[in-house]
Amino acid sequence: MLTTETWPNIRNIPKGDWERLAGRDVMSSYGWLKTIEETQVGHTAPTYYLVKGNGVPLGASVSYFTGNSSDDHNLNTIFFGRMMHQAQKLGFSFLPALECYPFRAYGKHIFLAEHLDTSARQRVSEALLDGIEAEAARHQASPCFLHVMQPEEELWNLLFRRGYQMTWDYPLNYLDIEWSDFKGYKDFIRRRSRNMVRNITKEINRNRREGVVMETLPDVGEKANRLWELMNINYQKYNPGAFPFKRTYFQRLLDNLGDDVEITVARKKDRLTGVSVTLHRGAIAHIPMVGVDHAFAGPDATYFNLGCYQPIQNAIEKGLKRIYFGNAQYHLKQRRGCKISNCYIFYKSFRPGMNRLVGMWFHVHRTWFMRKHRSFSVQPYHPLTRNASP
Repeated sequence: MLTTETWPNIRNIPKGDWERLAGRDVMSSYGWLKTIEETQVGHTAPTYYLVKGNGVPLGASVSYFTGNSSDDHNLNTIFFGRMMHQAQKLGFSFLPALECYPFRAYGKHIFLAEHLDTSARQRVSEALLDGIEAEAARHQASPCFLHVMQPEEELWNLLFRRGYQMTWDYPLNYLDIEWSDFKGYKDFIRRRSRNMVRNITKEINRNRREGVVMETLPDVGEKANRLWELMNINYQKYNPGAFPFKRTYFQRLLDNLGDDVEITVARKKDRLTGVSVTLHRGAIAHIPMVGVDHAFAGPDATYFNLGCYQPIQNAIEKGLKRIYFGNAQYHLKQRRGCKISNCYIFYKSFRPGMNRLVGMWFHVHRTWFMRKHRSFSVQPYHPLTRNASP
């Protein structure tokens, strides 16, 4: 018999139980989720789901409630774009919502024990969805799944059967590491564009001539405020409000994730001018955020070195096979070797009779997104082989 437990804090769940289900997916790891809980500022509240059979954990997931008062990037931003405020004034909103997704990342949405056969996987998945939808009903919110990628075929089929509507999410940038040294990476870029490989060489050399030094921090200490400032500078370029994490964020990352996290900084004239966070486990790395003081750094190409070239060099040295660079800045990242793959959103309105209207709007939204991103060379997403993937 299956039972479903829900918890408001990951501290209520034994770390070993969660980690066995999350496996090598660092963005779903106990340490990352605990850091989010401890340091996030805002209205997003997590709920954790644990399905057990005879007391043994068989499946898990996590969702986040986003209310109408959320001023962070949310579903209304995705679905209405620049017309968001006008739409909200007219009473159109996709909030409140219960969002299920890897927080500020890409990866699995439900985690299942590896030993389950096909029939058991379906039963456990159904139980998780029952728990998520019950939690959504408790909040009078619409359940939705963000950043869904095509390999999650079981989840796709389950959501379609339950009446969810589907549209496009922001595409994902990722780079497959296929070289034994950085020269191999540059040779790869050269085959695509000789001009781009010259730009990469110039940006690396310019950064060195300006005296910028990259280093990995073993601890944070008195640097916490400056690291937060660097992230806040970058965050406020693209979002309203301040960087939505406390100033303890970086130290808690190190405390909770240990060797699975690297905090890399750029230093110029004894001043920190940039910071990037890399989380890695198994063969895969994620770079969820980068911060640069552009006013102080000037044209020294710190952003490209800190957010791209240094992580690639580090990944090669560690024997990693893939780096996820998130979304946005597609042309910039594609020129530096990234692949771009579509992601999807599944949404089901909690209001009776509204799902058909949602489907009609999603048809419009898919057409708009297709036109918006048609200049990108989008490719089907391919997971790594089983022995290399998280």
